[in-house]
Amino acid sequence: MSGWATTYLWGAFWVVAVLAAACFLVVALGPKKLDRVLATDMALILVAVDLGLFSALDESAFYMDTALLIAIISYLVTVVLARQLESGEVLR
Repeated sequence: MSGWATTYLWGAFWVVAVLAAACFLVVALGPKKLDRVLATDMALILVAVDLGLFSALDESAFYMDTALLIAIISYLVTVVLARQLESGEVLR
């Protein structure tokens, strides 16, 4: 991989990592329950994106498999939490 592409990917990796950290902060301190659910979804998606970027940097398919698994789990967690939040059974 060329030098400028590696630099660009590392920069994108750290920007996404900072955004994921901000989302985890909202999960911990969020003002409303729905904000926490959405921040959880966004944080997990950003972790999957970071793994995809790291996979490109490391030239390894293992990280892409892990990123796909995290994205699927993120979707399922969001659906379950949204349904339970709507019925009032979770996050009281």
